[in-house]
Amino acid sequence: RNTYQQNRPCLPRHGHNEIFLIMKRIGLFIFVFLLNIAAYAQWRITPTGGLVDATSGKEYMVIQKEGSQEELYKSILKNAHRIFIHPDDVVSFVENEMISITGYGETTMKYGLLNHQLNPKICVKIEFKQGKMRVQAAWVDVLWANTSKVAPYTFLSKGGLKCFNKTGEVSNKGRFDTYNDVSNAFINNILFPKSENEDW
Repeated sequence: RNTYQQNRPCLPRHGHNEIFLIMKRIGLFIFVFLLNIAAYAQWRITPTGGLVDATSGKEYMVIQKEGSQEELYKSILKNAHRIFIHPDDVVSFVENEMISITGYGETTMKYGLLNHQLNPKICVKIEFKQGKMRVQAAWVDVLWANTSKVAPYTFLSKGGLKCFNKTGEVSNKGRFDTYNDVSNAFINNILFPKSENEDW
């Protein structure tokens, strides 16, 4: 005798199909969500301001991307000229081999009762080979409230908006996530150009 079959709660016949469709849609949503995450590089801030691969912890990331060495180089260089108002002030390069971009990320942080502008200065170094790019990145300094410049280690590990304690462990998850978000937004805006088919 199959006890499981006899004691199993009865479902309307159409319920099986509805549950299947719901589960299928959930699975498709999760797949698309993970695909979108994987499409972009994910960096993690460290107490000194260096940025590491959030998955491997390495101080660099190798990104696989279709194209020859020259094509990848030109794509990033063109995108930098599109993003920055004065690209010659922030971009240096060795033609077809390496590009270094130093500019300011942008976000706001609440301190006291007010939101203040936070602009970490981020340096991104990109080296090119056939079908791949090797990327390194770090905070150079931090511009706080459009007035004071602070060294990354002081800001991240000692100041009033620090996210690390003395041993280098994360002490404020909210700030840590904010600093990661602004870093990733800046870097991925450089690495992954928007479609050139946009109307303008």
